[in-house]
Amino acid sequence: MGGRQPLSLGVDQCFERSVVMHELMHAAGFIHEHSRSDRDQYINVHLENADPANVDQFNKMAPWQNQLLSPFDYDSIMLYGSMTASGNAQPTMLTKDGQLIPEVWEKPGLSQGDVHGIWAAYGCRQGGK
Repeated sequence: MGGRQPLSLGVDQCFERSVVMHELMHAAGFIHEHSRSDRDQYINVHLENADPANVDQFNKMAPWQNQLLSPFDYDSIMLYGSMTASGNAQPTMLTKDGQLIPEVWEKPGLSQGDVHGIWAAYGCRQGGK
């Protein structure tokens, strides 16, 4: 957190509320849920299906690089969907039981986990006050 934070809205989704919220979460200091150091306990990442130009979108952090303030959140607006950055129309990520993950623009907004993460990161009491 701190300093300049570039934001990018894709041309195809720039008017999707959830995509804007996703980018604002980055500006607030949040990482992708699928970048967490513990992600392999919850999802399978299929780099063989990723567009080579976007493989870096699936980098996993080392445990010392992230602070896990909440459990892994499948509903998080910070978790890419299964087809994000696919180079061959096959899923780039699936849950451990093989389920598809909804795309960011399909999510209604912040999950309860996202809200609790914001509260924890910014020292807010429950209710955000």
